[in-house]
Amino acid sequence: MMLRRWVERNRRRREERIAFQAATWLEGLRSVLDLCRAALQPRAMPGDLHRELTRIDWRLERVRSAEQALKRYLRQRAPALAPDVEEATGQAFHLRNQTTSFFIRWQAFQDANQAGGPMAFLDRREMEEALLQANQTSRALAEKLDTLGPGLRNAVTRHPNRL
Repeated sequence: MMLRRWVERNRRRREERIAFQAATWLEGLRSVLDLCRAALQPRAMPGDLHRELTRIDWRLERVRSAEQALKRYLRQRAPALAPDVEEATGQAFHLRNQTTSFFIRWQAFQDANQAGGPMAFLDRREMEEALLQANQTSRALAEKLDTLGPGLRNAVTRHPNRL
C-alpha cells in the first residue's frame, strides 16, 4: 500500500514536470517566433538589435533545455512526436540565424543608402531576399507549432496504465 502511494506520487510528479517542460517548450517557441516576426519589420526595426538578439537567444536556451527533457519522455511515450519536436526547435534556431542575417543586410543597406553609393540596390536586394527567407521559415515554424501543439499536449497529459 505504501509502495503504491510512493509510486503514484512519483509518477504524478514526473507527469507534472513533463507537462511543465512541454508548456515551456511551446511558449518559448511561440515567444521566439513573435520576437523574430516583430524584428522582421523593416519599417519598425528595433533601435538596439543586439538586445533583441539577446532576448531571442535567451528564450532559445530555455527552449533547448525543455526540448532535451521532453524528447527523453517522448521517445518512450510518443516516439512519432520526438523528431517533430527536434525539427521545430531546429527551425527556431534557423529562424534566429535568418533574422540575424536580415539585420546585417538591413544595416548594410542603410549604410549604402545614406552614403549614396551606386550599389545600394544590390544591398537592398540582399536584404529583401534575407527577409523573404526569414518570413518563409517563420510561417513554416508557425504551421509546425499549430499542428504539433495539440498532439504534444495530448501525449504529455494522457495517463499511462496504473500499477
